[in-house]
Amino acid sequence: WASALYIHSSFLLGGNSSQTDDTKPVRRVADIAAGHGLLAWALLVLDDEVQSQRNGKNDKEGNFSFGNRHLTTFCLDVQMPQSAELIQTAMIKQWPHLESRFDYVEGRLEQLVPHHSCLLASVHACGILSDVL
Repeated sequence: WASALYIHSSFLLGGNSSQTDDTKPVRRVADIAAGHGLLAWALLVLDDEVQSQRNGKNDKEGNFSFGNRHLTTFCLDVQMPQSAELIQTAMIKQWPHLESRFDYVEGRLEQLVPHHSCLLASVHACGILSDVL
């Protein structure tokens, strides 16, 4: 949760000092070596709370008027743990409108072709994996 709070405040709320006025804010996060995908889910929940506060309402349909700039996430790992499906089911039960904003992809980091608008983040990338990232 602490990692998600830091990433959200530093990179997703405009706190990144390297962003210029003409730089569009990051609205996509790749959770690399995602494991159960908890970082991605935490970032979605944080973003959902901020969007709800900005709109002065809690729109469970996900139809925010704040420029329709929803954060989306995807998890990347060589294999998704079976228990990750249980977490996904529980998260969707609590926040059903976030389902379309979450993806899990099984694959290798070397296959990833990042876009400049996508933030690459990881809490599990260590050793050689962090060097590749």
